[in-house]
Amino acid sequence: MSYSIQRPLAELRETLARYRQCSPRTKSGYKSVLKIIVNDLFSLRLFFNSFKEVSLESIIQLMQAWKKHELSNATIGSRLSILRKYCELLNYSLPIPSNIELGLKREKTKNKHVSDNDYQKILQVVEHRLVRLIIKLQALLGLTKQEAIKFQRQLYHDKTKKAFYVSKRVAHDNKDRLIMLRFPDQDEVIQLLASELDQKNSLMDKYDKVTLVNLYNAELTLTQCSPMMPFRAIYARNLFDYFVNQQQLTKKDALHQIAHEMGVSDLSTIKNWIDHE
Repeated sequence: MSYSIQRPLAELRETLARYRQCSPRTKSGYKSVLKIIVNDLFSLRLFFNSFKEVSLESIIQLMQAWKKHELSNATIGSRLSILRKYCELLNYSLPIPSNIELGLKREKTKNKHVSDNDYQKILQVVEHRLVRLIIKLQALLGLTKQEAIKFQRQLYHDKTKKAFYVSKRVAHDNKDRLIMLRFPDQDEVIQLLASELDQKNSLMDKYDKVTLVNLYNAELTLTQCSPMMPFRAIYARNLFDYFVNQQQLTKKDALHQIAHEMGVSDLSTIKNWIDHE
């Protein structure tokens, strides 16, 4: 049988053209990685005309070749994650083990820090509106990424204050809490979320959760930003400034109040966010 690298390349172009659940930037990133995979497989003389002909043994050989070329675990793991997604789009059941099973678990690193300038720059380069919205929900309301995806606009009815519930079904620590609306940009992001959701309760209800997470991770990675970036640190710093300068709380009391409102049990996490502006 004759093989041509143009056939699998045409297959990936056609397959990605049908994939509508990501931004052009993300799709371009997927295409670049998949072209590398196809080219590297052919360089190893592991020929095929359709990716559905590729075996798990070929992928293992490919991974071993990448390791010989001293690619990092993070790079190899990222490529394999995109490959798994591509096989899913092809409806091809290629049982690629998880990154952890393949020994590609990322080394633990210290939490990254995000400044106000970083936050603004990232918003400018991220293309997909849903990713920008999820980032804003973290930075302006103090939500985690998962909370932002599941957050429902449940208004807390009290004449003395305006707040929204984060129910324990949504909260990362499984405890109810309130988000107090103290700053104008909080109202703006709530209105932006309402406009996006229309009659749905949350982003997860309107869109597939896995798709949202994959989209978010891909967009952040393509902008050279970690998907684990703690954007809620922006909110913590705004609260700290508010409590200390407007409410005249001591630093200790301010930290405890922030931890309470954000559902953070470890005060050192809050201190870390505050001290790295």
